[in-house]
Amino acid sequence: MSSTNNENDASEQSLPNSDSSAAISRSRGRIRRSVRRIVPRAHDPAGTSKAESGLPAEVASDLHARQLQEITETSTVRNKALRDIARSISANVTNPGYYFELAEQMQHQGQHDRAARLFQRALEVDPNHLPSCLGMAQHHIHAGETDKAEALLQHATEIEPENLDAVLMWASMLIAESRTETAEIRLRRVLEIDPENRVALLHLAEIERSRGHVHDAVALLDQALAQDQCDAASRWGRGMLALQQGEWSYGWQQYEWRWRTSEIAKRSPSECALWDGSPLQGKSLFVRGENLLIDNLMFASCLHDLALCQGQMNTRKCVLEIDQSLLDLFQRSLEHIECVPSGTVSQELTSSFDFWTPLASMPRHLRGNSARFPENMPPLVANESWREMHRSNLFDLGPGLKVGISWDGLRQQQDGSANARETIIPNWKPILDVEGVHLINLQGPGSDQQWQSALDLHPRAELVHWDFVQPAGDVDDIASLISALDLVITVPNRVAHVAGALDVPTWTVLADWPSWRWGLTGERTPWYPTMRLFRSQRPASWSECFKQMAKELTQMARKKTNWTR
Repeated sequence: MSSTNNENDASEQSLPNSDSSAAISRSRGRIRRSVRRIVPRAHDPAGTSKAESGLPAEVASDLHARQLQEITETSTVRNKALRDIARSISANVTNPGYYFELAEQMQHQGQHDRAARLFQRALEVDPNHLPSCLGMAQHHIHAGETDKAEALLQHATEIEPENLDAVLMWASMLIAESRTETAEIRLRRVLEIDPENRVALLHLAEIERSRGHVHDAVALLDQALAQDQCDAASRWGRGMLALQQGEWSYGWQQYEWRWRTSEIAKRSPSECALWDGSPLQGKSLFVRGENLLIDNLMFASCLHDLALCQGQMNTRKCVLEIDQSLLDLFQRSLEHIECVPSGTVSQELTSSFDFWTPLASMPRHLRGNSARFPENMPPLVANESWREMHRSNLFDLGPGLKVGISWDGLRQQQDGSANARETIIPNWKPILDVEGVHLINLQGPGSDQQWQSALDLHPRAELVHWDFVQPAGDVDDIASLISALDLVITVPNRVAHVAGALDVPTWTVLADWPSWRWGLTGERTPWYPTMRLFRSQRPASWSECFKQMAKELTQMARKKTNWTR
């Protein structure tokens, strides 16, 4: 797993399948089926493209030569389908469908740049070849070239105004760019054509959720479920909305539907029973960590439950497979559990356990209601020698509060905020004005420059950064620094989760409609007892949050007259 400091609420789906790639992948499946209807068989003279008769001979010849070179480059691939398509192109160079089919084959092999060139060849032959328009638009979206993608999608909808693949892909891209109002217009258009389109319903549910319209989001998801009670994405989405409202039991049940929308099932030990919450006394349990670092940190308290003095929870053996970046921190903190790096446990070894479970499935059995959250959850334990080193360095800064800050992490409105990375830095001004505070950079190398303009306006303010602290690297390093601080002020990124899991006093500033992890109301979260939540009351506006934090920070600083080791 590659983790950065920007792994945050944006790293999890606010509602499943609301990101552009998921909808695009679904669209590609429909595109391929439609192409099979329009692409003729190899050497079928009846399949000559309409564009052939109007294509100048020299252009066709040039395209043929270039395509033959493309085919030659792929000849090392022993694939009968490719050879058949290559022969079809040789026989009919002006049929765009053949180029599209070959491009699809290239995409399956991960050769995306080559696929893009083939999509482009198809469009040179026939600029109105709809599947190639969508294929090229998809390539531009993945490359971050959204202007080019939008132009192609605009053209695609002009070719076929009621083509749902084009409209849904366009809407997905708009949502990813936080252009939700325009996206909603496209999605409402989809529902006019197909009132039961589940992809459009899911997207609209996420838009309504991001606006705080919970009941409207639930109604849209229920509408999708009315068509198919086994629609995993709708079930998962309902689960996250329930969890956000504190409906723990129902929420966790629906949350398990993520199995059908992800790679979890493929990672399941085939010969080991899934833990169903039954007593574990004398039993062995294999726990598989999650891909998201923040999931592992948030659900870590469930692992502590395995060591409680309740007889039924005393396992004979428990092994946790966890990402390498968390290995040392978790092994030190969970002495009763054997922690091993991800990918090192063989299928044969997992089959020897009585039960297995994904870490994110444990709350279903251990956090079914508010009373199941322990009041005094054991924190994760930082490296003590490193912590003392950081405390010494912090002491050398002089008297005053040592406050770690992290300001980046809210991206693409997936946490319900808009343009947060650009708008949040100016809002830190009240914090910079507080006397008796040393600000410690927890954002990472290269981030000082983002703050330079703010610091120039506050000559007295100081932002301290140690180059050897890498927030995107081994978590044990940044955890040892965080554990030595008086306070952490952060947006809901991995720094927030690390600080919360360490029981370090943490102030997390939330957008007006954050992800399900943070609930709907209140300044506390059951996952992290020492964390306070400062909630924005208006979209993309944190000014009131920072004013309140600055006021309370001033009071803290006045009480802190000097630093003790």
